[in-house]
Amino acid sequence: MNIKKRIIRTLILAAIGLVIGGGISYMQIQKEQSLLQRGPKTSVAMPGIALGGPFTLVNQSGENVTEKNFEGDYKLIYFGFTYCPAICPTELQKISQVMKSVSEEDAARIQPLFITLDPERDTVDVMREYVALFHPKLVGLTGTVAQIEDVKASYKVFSSKVETEEGNDYSVDHSSFIYFMSPEGTVLGIYRMEDDADFITNEVRDLLKASS
Repeated sequence: MNIKKRIIRTLILAAIGLVIGGGISYMQIQKEQSLLQRGPKTSVAMPGIALGGPFTLVNQSGENVTEKNFEGDYKLIYFGFTYCPAICPTELQKISQVMKSVSEEDAARIQPLFITLDPERDTVDVMREYVALFHPKLVGLTGTVAQIEDVKASYKVFSSKVETEEGNDYSVDHSSFIYFMSPEGTVLGIYRMEDDADFITNEVRDLLKASS
């Protein structure tokens, strides 16, 4: 399936996912992820959780970037992969909706980032076409397998290749959270699939207002 056909299929599945996303459950595999468990529609304060750190990756324009390129910005970060059939596009649609729902002033303070967990397939060209389907500020980041493993470790992200039954392709199982980070790299909120875009938008607005 070429990328254009796959993207159209992804968009259709994303639209379906937005309707049913609140009912999707996803098993957490890493023990560290248990720290993040909470009921939907609850406080997102995350005291004592250390996530993030230095990284070197490549954006969808083929430019090498580090965490310093995004200094001074709040960040909405999601880890996934472009071949993801429903969950990843649904979560990126949420981020896009948040960016469109907050004020222009608030949106200017936030940098949305999509970091691939499948760098072997998610090349610069693939990432460029994929992120263009979402918010215009969304930056897609890829890199070498080692670079992705480093940033995964920093954010305590789980992912694992799963071969198809035929053995000629694979998918990627992964943890699924949207991270809201301060300009200083502090975790302000971690959102699960159960948290809808309206909830995340309200939390983000409140957090930005509190920092003004």
